[in-house]
Amino acid sequence: AYSIPIPSKHLPAIFSVCHFSPVERDQFLAAYHQAHPGKISVAAGMRKTRHVSLVVPDFGDDKQNAALDKAVNDFIQKITSITGKGS
Repeated sequence: AYSIPIPSKHLPAIFSVCHFSPVERDQFLAAYHQAHPGKISVAAGMRKTRHVSLVVPDFGDDKQNAALDKAVNDFIQKITSITGKGS
């Protein structure tokens, strides 16, 4: 169990998946910090990100599509960790 409902390490993924605008992200972080005072500064741990869209083939199979999605995400994580900018 977590001491808070949403651990700060998951916030960047939530912001990305939910397509938070910069203003919405800032408002959420302000409310998060107010609701959880004394926790690690969320903003300090956040790195600047940007959204990239890719057009990939639809394999017509949910498992194959999910495998491709995972491979792309794993590749991005590996590249950002190599450059020293990953999470």
